[in-house]
Amino acid sequence: MKFYKWKESKESDKFNTPEHVASMVIEHYLSDAEEGLDVLEPCASGEGGFEDHPLITRCAGLDYDGRLFQDCLETPDWIITNPPYSLMGQFLEHAMMIGTPNIVFAPVVANKMWNNAKLWQCAWDYGYGLKEMILLPDCWPNKWTYLLKSLYFVKDYKGGLNFLDFRGYNRQGNKNRAHIEIPPRHNVQEQFDHKWWYPKDKK
Repeated sequence: MKFYKWKESKESDKFNTPEHVASMVIEHYLSDAEEGLDVLEPCASGEGGFEDHPLITRCAGLDYDGRLFQDCLETPDWIITNPPYSLMGQFLEHAMMIGTPNIVFAPVVANKMWNNAKLWQCAWDYGYGLKEMILLPDCWPNKWTYLLKSLYFVKDYKGGLNFLDFRGYNRQGNKNRAHIEIPPRHNVQEQFDHKWWYPKDKK
């Protein structure tokens, strides 16, 4: 890979996605999708979350079936996962390297990706745009205080950024949501007016 090298994950990476949040994210993207899609969860742990949802068609993960994501070279239609915190770049680049048309990372810490110029350079070089961002409800109330979100990357996407707020969604199915559309000039390729944010060939 061009940007990241694979390494061992850390014990602190293990934050399993709560079932109600995993269901919310999957059903938001796939409830109206065509049948027969290949939907991969590449970071399955055998402990629930995305991997238990019926719309996930296959999984990878050392704790799940012994097959690591970096060994997966076939291209799925979707990747939906909560990647290890310390390997977020590796998971994103590999998903893009194998040409996955639709990539959803959730939940991720807002500032871990939003302020990471290397990740955006990676997305740019592989031809991906950020189509949607969702603010998510608190997944680990007693362990994590950061703002959490879902990021949806699409191959060859150059449109605007769709911004949703799902923090009103709870375990009882209350789906209070806010919705904002941000025009194309604010997408991954031209995010705000800071020199470090632009891909190297656009400075």
